[in-house]
Amino acid sequence: MREKPLRLTAITAAGFVSIACGCKWFDTEQQVQELFDESDYTFIGQPIQALNPAEKLDKRFLGYDVLMKVQTLKKGRMTTDTVVILQQESNCARRFILRDTLVVFGSKVAQLQRVRPDSQQPDSGFADDGKTFLVNQPSRTFARYQKARARYPVVVTSQCISFNLRHLLVARFIRAKADVPFARR
Repeated sequence: MREKPLRLTAITAAGFVSIACGCKWFDTEQQVQELFDESDYTFIGQPIQALNPAEKLDKRFLGYDVLMKVQTLKKGRMTTDTVVILQQESNCARRFILRDTLVVFGSKVAQLQRVRPDSQQPDSGFADDGKTFLVNQPSRTFARYQKARARYPVVVTSQCISFNLRHLLVARFIRAKADVPFARR
């Protein structure tokens, strides 16, 4: 598996191994602060719907790309309380659980571009410009992604940089940050 550039890579990954995700551990408040500083968006939210129904594993597991309801915005500017969550294809992708409350640190996506399965770049991830997210999906599924992108902000995250509230350091850190109001259109 070829590793793709991600703006948060320096913070999030110590390297990939074939069996498990190689996430960096966040043991200090300074490390979490660095992640916060590097993120375009930070919020608490819950996955509510699978974006790609083919990924939906059962009633509880929604898959890897989802719509998420933002409960509390801590960093970034949004005009809606719903976001599209995408992930690059890797062994660090999070399987989202319906209504699981998560703290998400993520990168903003400016545009989506479909990657054809027969191209030299078959995996999903950021393009070299760091703003375009390449999506390796059939054209019908990609159309669904584009439709969601037209309505909601798109954020890229992974299991390395999204945490459930049982991660006490992150939960305490995020609660101490001031809420950001949603912007009016």
